[in-house]
Amino acid sequence: MTLLYGFSALIFVVLWAPLLVVVERGFQSSAMLALWTRDDLLWSTLQSVGLATLVGLVSSSVGTITALGFRGSRPQLRSGIEPFLTLPLVLPEIALGLSYMIGFVQIHWPLGWTTLFMAHFAFTYVYAALIMRARVESLDVSLFDAARDLGSGSWGLFRHALWPQILPAFLAAFLSCFALSFDDFLISFFNKGVDQSTLPIQIYSMMKIRLREEIYALSSVLFCLSFFVVLGTQAWLRSKQKSQAQSSQPQPSWR
Repeated sequence: MTLLYGFSALIFVVLWAPLLVVVERGFQSSAMLALWTRDDLLWSTLQSVGLATLVGLVSSSVGTITALGFRGSRPQLRSGIEPFLTLPLVLPEIALGLSYMIGFVQIHWPLGWTTLFMAHFAFTYVYAALIMRARVESLDVSLFDAARDLGSGSWGLFRHALWPQILPAFLAAFLSCFALSFDDFLISFFNKGVDQSTLPIQIYSMMKIRLREEIYALSSVLFCLSFFVVLGTQAWLRSKQKSQAQSSQPQPSWR
């Protein structure tokens, strides 16, 4: 067991040591000052955040609808559609990016934010659909019967019976799609317009000359933000599960 613990510690050191070096250099005052003076880098970051947020919301919403449709569809239909959902997961990203670009060019659709959004939605949607499908398959249908018995309509069923059950999965799907869209390079590179520049493309163009210190600062900020978002999400999910477990326990009856 000691050997296994030592091997695991070595793996963690190899994985985390480069990140710690970047964070240490990125939070130096000169690096942070250089970052805040680069308007183009900050603007590319805001554009990537906006694009990834929109892609995450749309992909998660459509993925939820797809998962609900899968649950109520016939097995023959599900078996016929399922390969098309899993295909983008195994295709090389460069093939997807080129395919989307060629398709837009063939229909004479000018490359820009619209094509960039559609390309990002096309490859993130499948992740959201698979995540939501796993959750939808395990829904507690007794809650729907209870809501109907209490007189709930369609909106009441969604609000009180469906949404509380799929909310953690929806959040996981949104964060997954956001991360995939935010750090994508190849698909963005082939489907962006001349005036568009996402953060990965901006960093790539800057690194052609040399590795600037503002890149260290930006990487450190993004790493810390991602770290705290993951911690906050995990804490929120644990508290929600704990409150649900407590509410499901039978209450003592006093006479």
